[in-house]
Amino acid sequence: MNVDHVPLVTTPTMEITPALSAPIPNTVQPLAPVTDLCQILYKFITPYVLEAWRWALHDAGISQDYPNLMHDLKFGSPIGNPPSLDFTFIPKNGARERGTVENSSAQAARPVNSVAEQR
Repeated sequence: MNVDHVPLVTTPTMEITPALSAPIPNTVQPLAPVTDLCQILYKFITPYVLEAWRWALHDAGISQDYPNLMHDLKFGSPIGNPPSLDFTFIPKNGARERGTVENSSAQAARPVNSVAEQR
């Protein structure tokens, strides 16, 4: 078995230049500013003019129909379980009552059987 020895370089390839280092001053960790939680929590920000909504509901006579609306506009709507729905309303489709939808779809869906019918 032939083994070649790799020459080991013990001298540095770069000249070492001694230099003085700047002293690092001792720094004391500054205290964090005190945060008044009342200043940042529970702020009521809304794009709505609440008094205008209140007067509009009152003038229309529908304040009693939406008892939670002013509270929800100011504080936000609840995310949890909403109140149950008492009823739903689905208006009738006027075009379907006139028969225009059924007639046009029935004609489009009818297959053409002969060349005479295509003309």
